[in-house]
This record gives sequence, structure tokens and C-alpha cells, in this order.
Amino acid sequence: MVDELLPVSITDCPTPKVMRRRMYIGGVISKHRLSFNLQTPGYDGCIRDFKVNNVVQSLEGESSRDIIPCARPTKGMYAHEGGFAVFDGLHKSIKDGSRNVDISLSFRPIVDEGTVLALLTNSNPESARLSIEVKQDKVLVTVIHEASGLEIRDAIPVLRPLCDGQWHSIHLLVGEKVMEIKIDEERNELPIDHMSPDARELLLNLPLNIAGVSGKF
Repeated sequence: MVDELLPVSITDCPTPKVMRRRMYIGGVISKHRLSFNLQTPGYDGCIRDFKVNNVVQSLEGESSRDIIPCARPTKGMYAHEGGFAVFDGLHKSIKDGSRNVDISLSFRPIVDEGTVLALLTNSNPESARLSIEVKQDKVLVTVIHEASGLEIRDAIPVLRPLCDGQWHSIHLLVGEKVMEIKIDEERNELPIDHMSPDARELLLNLPLNIAGVSGKF
């Protein structure tokens, strides 16, 4: 059966005795290829949702040969050549009345420089923003709110290279007096006790950009 189409005719089908003994998916062993004079090569490609008698069967096992499990589905994304994602301000996701900025994510860069996340104004990003960027083996943190005179710029060295083909994690927490940035297992703190309520409120309302920013900024 192909999709929902019923077969029109079936020829050269193995006898029930053969079907009871062994079933091959994707190809057959060389011994049986010679015995049955099979000229068609084995199948190259992906196979999923394999069922026998409507029961899902695993294609991985001791009798499998030269197969590679497909990537497990995730809720991740791949930012390709300037790609990015934009979300509404954080104030829409706060349910307990907290005024903290709390963002965490895992990332695996293929280049050693780029924006991981940014909170930016639509009209004038230079006047108010919070950004975290990676540059070689450092994480650059910038927080600016010109109206209140707030300006924080810091470069945090990392314990191991970020562009090493492995997954890394970042957790940003802007509390009442301290901004905490955790990179993998390394925790860093920056004092922000002079951040005004207006600056904090603005950060909570700015669009959140992940993996880059729109060209209109």
C-alpha cells in the first residue's frame, strides 16, 4: 500500500512461509541477494513510522546494519545567514508580578561572533537596549538607558570556546540590584542597583530578538 492507495496487483511476492521467518526493511543481506538474484540495490534514505500489524516497530536493534538514527525532534531553530526571531515584550509573560528580566536559552554557534539576544527599541536602539553578543571567546554585555544615564558594558571571558560544535547555555537574570549572567556553569554578576524603575519597565516592554535583529533597527 502506498499512502492510502490499495495495490492493483502483486507479483513475485514471497510465500507466507518466508514472511513468517524473516522480514527485511531497506535492503537484504548479500546471501539472500544472491539466492533470489536481486538486482535492485538497497534503499538509501529515511524510513519512519514503521508498523507491523498496526504496531510501531523500532528500526534500531542488534540485527540492524549501517543505519543512522534520525535527529530527534526538538523545539529548537537554526538561524541561517542573518535569520532571527522576534518576540513580544517580557511583560506579557510575567504572571507573578515580578519585574525581573529572566531569559535562558541553549545555543550552538557555527561562527565565533554574533548576537545571541537583544532587547531593543524600534525607533532608537542606541538610546535604550540590552544585548548579549558572543565574540570569539568572550560574551559582550551591554545595557543602555540614556534617559536615566544607565550604561553598562562588560566583556566576560568564557572557560571554554563557544564555537566548538557543542551546546552552550546562557541564563540572564536582571534582578533588583544585580544582573546575573550564567554561561554554561560559570556565574557572573554585575551591580545594577542604580537602574531606575523607568529603565526596568522599558526593558520589560521592549521586543525580544533572538539570534539577531531586524534590518529596520
